Amino acid sequence: VCNNRHWEFQLNFFLEKGYRVLIHNYRYHFGSKVAEGEIEDNCTFENMSTDLEELLKHLNIDKVFLIGHSMGVNIALELIKRKKINISGQVLISGTPFDPKDSMFNTNKSHDIIPLIKKLMIKNPYLFKRCWANGYRLPIIRKLVLHGGFHPKMIEDEFVKYYLQKIGELDPKIFFKLMDEMGSQSMITSLPNVNMPTLVMGGDKDTIAPISSQLIFKNLINNADFYLIKDGSHVPQADFPDSVNQKIFQFLSQYSRH
Repeated sequence: VCNNRHWEFQLNFFLEKGYRVLIHNYRYHFGSKVAEGEIEDNCTFENMSTDLEELLKHLNIDKVFLIGHSMGVNIALELIKRKKINISGQVLISGTPFDPKDSMFNTNKSHDIIPLIKKLMIKNPYLFKRCWANGYRLPIIRKLVLHGGFHPKMIEDEFVKYYLQKIGELDPKIFFKLMDEMGSQSMITSLPNVNMPTLVMGGDKDTIAPISSQLIFKNLINNADFYLIKDGSHVPQADFPDSVNQKIFQFLSQYSRH
């Protein structure tokens, strides 16, 4: 449910370095039309991967590096497992191989809290959608999100406000459906079969996908490189863009010709 501003510090940097950059806008996200029942039936990692495969084919792009953040890590690994596109390497940022509800905010209480919130949505969908769409207006909500998912001294309130405003444009069913997808995707056993250049990155202050998750990727994926972002939150590419960009650029330069 994130928007493209999560990558705003990377886009121009890599374009100026001569790379072609493609942002994958997931189905049922911004600008997509949603029919009744489609989210529950069709908003899946498998379908999102098919979307990207078809887009790359349409654009005649025959070789790519994948850079995934948070749930984008799940999509990247789904694409690799499918073996339908030519992937030269991948950068995995702030992902988790487990159900995120197991460890979000250093507790497993999300297993209880998220179903409760979902019940509230079902019981009173109109009121829930109004609250969902207008949460960005409340300073206390923005403050909670800032401290929960970002580096509070590196990210401005305006960034968080825009982030929440864009989330409010989406159907809240998307959030719950994708949380279910992350919880049901069993990737841990497939990680030792990933044989491609891989850079794993994560912040040591990430409370959404703790650094222990990044170490699992690093230890199970063959010859994976690992970069720890000191004081980095769940969105380290926005917290410390200069160092993150340089590390990704070094990785791409080592394994690609563009």
